[in-house]
Amino acid sequence: MTDERDAQGRRILPRTELAAQFQALGVQPGHTLIMHSSLKAVGDWIPGGVQAVMLALFDVLGADGTLMMPAQSSDNTDPAYWSAPPVPESWWPVIRAEMPPYDPAATPTRGLGALAEYFRTLPGVQRSNHPNLSFAARGKHAEYLVSEQPREAPFGNDSPLGRLVALGGYVLLMGVDHSSNTTLHLAEHRADWPSKRGIQQGAAVMRDGGRRWETVDEEIDYNADDFSALGAEYEQSIGYVPGRIGQAAARYLSAAPMVAFAAQWMNRHRE
Repeated sequence: MTDERDAQGRRILPRTELAAQFQALGVQPGHTLIMHSSLKAVGDWIPGGVQAVMLALFDVLGADGTLMMPAQSSDNTDPAYWSAPPVPESWWPVIRAEMPPYDPAATPTRGLGALAEYFRTLPGVQRSNHPNLSFAARGKHAEYLVSEQPREAPFGNDSPLGRLVALGGYVLLMGVDHSSNTTLHLAEHRADWPSKRGIQQGAAVMRDGGRRWETVDEEIDYNADDFSALGAEYEQSIGYVPGRIGQAAARYLSAAPMVAFAAQWMNRHRE
């Protein structure tokens, strides 16, 4: 790859070099992984943008590999819980009445970045049935990963995250830190801290041929506020040094030991 930079200080980062960087990070043919990403953080100029990034990762994973990405649609939730930003209480009944129902083929992702939104639209990608915390996957184990996702425990042992761990899968963080590491929510199900509680969550769904607003009692009131500190301590405990994809810090970690550490960490640190 040439070291010449453009006026914005970017180097060119073609698909072949991206594939080499994924390999250097630890991705291998046949691996099963979940990726969280910020394309903006990569910084360098990629011919083909999001398409080239996906092709490079598929090049490395090969025919037996599997890629999963979050496909959450967080606006299809009860507006009573919204905080970033909140909406007026007078809007809540309108939102509950008018929010389009979840459609795995059409409902866009929200707040997950350009790569996640592009990935969910690709041919061969399958998406889980959860109306606001879904996952998308493509590859050898895609159907197993996303075929069912419990409403009551969307990040629990029988969720796509639990199945990723059961498969010996990996977590790829490209340009984001552990604050974006959804897999750590699985540890919340396995941990037991004093204030642990559930939440009643709502969503617009299609049921019996029509749209309806449906509420369920979720087992966990998920909270990622301490994930960054948790992840940093885990990396320190195993002596992990992040790599790089382009100009972005990148991490590639085995999911099972990280989740086991996270559950114990939550037991110690959460009140």
